[in-house]
Amino acid sequence: MNRLAFLASTTAAIVAARLPVFAADMVGRTMTQAALFNALPPGRPGQWTRVILGSGAVYQKQIGIGREPNSTGHVTYFETQVGMPGGSCNPASMRKAYLRDGRIGSLLDEYALSINIGRTENMIYRYGDSAGAKSAGDDTLHLFDERYLYDRRPMHVVAVTTERIHVASAMHETTRVVGEYRTAGNGNDRLQRVELWHSPAFPFGLAKYRATLRGLDPFEMHVYTHGDRFASMLAMKLDDVRAATKDGQYGQIPTGGIAN
Repeated sequence: MNRLAFLASTTAAIVAARLPVFAADMVGRTMTQAALFNALPPGRPGQWTRVILGSGAVYQKQIGIGREPNSTGHVTYFETQVGMPGGSCNPASMRKAYLRDGRIGSLLDEYALSINIGRTENMIYRYGDSAGAKSAGDDTLHLFDERYLYDRRPMHVVAVTTERIHVASAMHETTRVVGEYRTAGNGNDRLQRVELWHSPAFPFGLAKYRATLRGLDPFEMHVYTHGDRFASMLAMKLDDVRAATKDGQYGQIPTGGIAN
């Protein structure tokens, strides 16, 4: 990239970073939490984020977005790992979830999956695969894990403010949006109030999130670290995984099949 092009792209990025996704005139509106999240920038291949999240007991989760070639074109996936807050993630917790339609949205989307892949030591397994796995798995991915957060009730936006917060080892300018639920659901609803802090500096446009819950400690999430050069922990492509597990759900990982 030449110097003029670099300066132009940098200037555009700075301007975009100053533009709020949410405006003060949203206060008083009624919308779903999903609509609020869908107003944020979607994730994109190559991004990864490591977040601290949970209600009461918290844990660390790394989410990477990848795209790889296969026999029919390209497939898109989320690769996740979990671990203790501030430490390393457990390799045995790796899950590689391929998206059915390839569309990447928000952290609160419910993603339909075509296949899940996991590994334990030098073994690899797949499930929920229409191409031949013997046992079905969960065919929907929830990146926030807790199903009670995926509440479809409408909520009232009660505040939109700017706030400077410390996240990912630095101070960031954010837009904070607060929504409240004022109607009861089907008896399983726990959400009473949600707060999210938006910043374009982070994958999915989200720096921090908090949900006030009925009968539980608040659920909180904040970004611990993030980047733009995600590399899968498993070097094997989907076609190779299917070949290695062609006789069933489990298979041996070939030499060189795990990325360094």
